Amino acid sequence: MQKITFMNFKGGVGKTTSVCTMAEMLGQVGYNVLIIDLDPQSNTSRVFGIQDDIEELNYEHLFLEKQNSKAEIERFILSTEYKNVYMLPSSESLCDIIYKIYDKTKEPVNNTDERPELIFEKNLRLIENDFDYIFLDTSPFKTYLSYCSILASDKVVTPISLDNFSYEGVHKLINLIVDLNMQFQKNVEFGGVFLTKVKSKSSNLYTEMNSSYEQELDEAFIPIAIRDLIAVAEANTVFQPLFSYNKKCAALNDYIELMNYLDMLDNKHYKLLKKLLVGKSTTKKQK
Repeated sequence: MQKITFMNFKGGVGKTTSVCTMAEMLGQVGYNVLIIDLDPQSNTSRVFGIQDDIEELNYEHLFLEKQNSKAEIERFILSTEYKNVYMLPSSESLCDIIYKIYDKTKEPVNNTDERPELIFEKNLRLIENDFDYIFLDTSPFKTYLSYCSILASDKVVTPISLDNFSYEGVHKLINLIVDLNMQFQKNVEFGGVFLTKVKSKSSNLYTEMNSSYEQELDEAFIPIAIRDLIAVAEANTVFQPLFSYNKKCAALNDYIELMNYLDMLDNKHYKLLKKLLVGKSTTKKQK
């Protein structure tokens, strides 16, 4: 089981697209996937058809109160119409939770384990074994929900759009993860940066950015680029996961290679995904 946060403190870089695409494809080949939408804009929740009844969820139970019963967490989790994909949806009320977490951090605690930033992580432990993957989609703003998401994760990955040439933001995120690991005695991994919205891998801009990020970030740079194709934009416009919208979209192969690089697929499931797209199996490629 892996818990992966998708995070970049800039908007429009493909976090939601990546979460939705990878989650649906993993579900198609038999993995159980839980998506946790921590962005109050709720775009990920909308993609998976969840727009009603979420106002009844009391997020204080999830982020501010340590639970002892698995059932207390399960009631936040909703089924979707997509195979093996489940959702812990977002709503605008998450904005209030940010300030309530902050207020709670001002209260005295006896030890690190009682810190409010860790409550969400402890509550997720109650249900994590029910899923093969838990994806956390985050807001582009650094808030206490960002801290909760990082601390609840095994790793953090960062999509960067091709027009977002900024080492500074990546280094700030890496430093934040390091600081949180030290402060809360965790071992959250920075899984790396990958480029999105790439129109052409032969363009000068792509060549420059790919080379620069690889040189600057070394092993933290993932050498997989997600192509910017019409079907990707269309799927986002109609709030539908890319795989369901257009199985022939070449960007799906990019996401398969990304999941392969991140060791999210064994050989069997890699071949199954390739077969779904091209109609024949293939041998899993190595990094």
